[in-house]
Amino acid sequence: MNTEELMDKYEELMEEEKTIDKGNKVFDESIYQLGKLQKSQMERFNNAKELNDLEGMKTVHEELLETGDLIKESSKNFDEFAVYAKGFKQRMHEFVKIVEEYGLTLDDLRILINERKYSSEESIFDLQKELDIFQNKLDVVESALDGMRDVQGYTVADLFNPGFLKKHTNYTDCDEFLEDSGITPDQLLNYQKYPEIANKIAKEMTDFDNFDDFVKEAVLEYNLKNHGINEIPDFVREGTDLKFKK
Repeated sequence: MNTEELMDKYEELMEEEKTIDKGNKVFDESIYQLGKLQKSQMERFNNAKELNDLEGMKTVHEELLETGDLIKESSKNFDEFAVYAKGFKQRMHEFVKIVEEYGLTLDDLRILINERKYSSEESIFDLQKELDIFQNKLDVVESALDGMRDVQGYTVADLFNPGFLKKHTNYTDCDEFLEDSGITPDQLLNYQKYPEIANKIAKEMTDFDNFDDFVKEAVLEYNLKNHGINEIPDFVREGTDLKFKK
């Protein structure tokens, strides 16, 4: 058994000790209340006897029998509980011996447990901070996407900027890229009407399989960069519906 296991075991024993203390209080209170009830019933019985109230004596006598049964049942339960508590004391005594073999005391274990608890709380706090930071990033992404859900008025130069082209093509100049592609302004504006032409350009001149993904990536990157996000999270790319002004 290592120190961590000793700490775990001691925590279990401390919880068990709390349960036993609570049980003792419950039994003490129960016996006390039943004793008061029995005393009150005896007084009522004697009063009925003095008044020669046979019916009243009979009623109280039945109540006394019920109370007596409850006292017997409680005493039986307490005896069983006392056996359990005695077993706990023996186990605690054996545990103390084991702890001492490791050169420790129960006070030492309490200190170590408190330190572990404090360390655990710090870890939870650090994790919460990381989650908060991540949530802030998601909020920024969501804000950027909100700006993309309505129709947007992008210019071609905005989308196909030097940084984007350098990353996904062999070009850095938008005019040069479009000129070499051979696409007309009308075909570019309405590229979805010319899938063969647009997709041929994407496959031959970019690292995308189709022109729609090429444009989608450009719009995502442009919007997110405006919000301070340089790398596009994968989940953002999924299901993005892009629209353009006519």
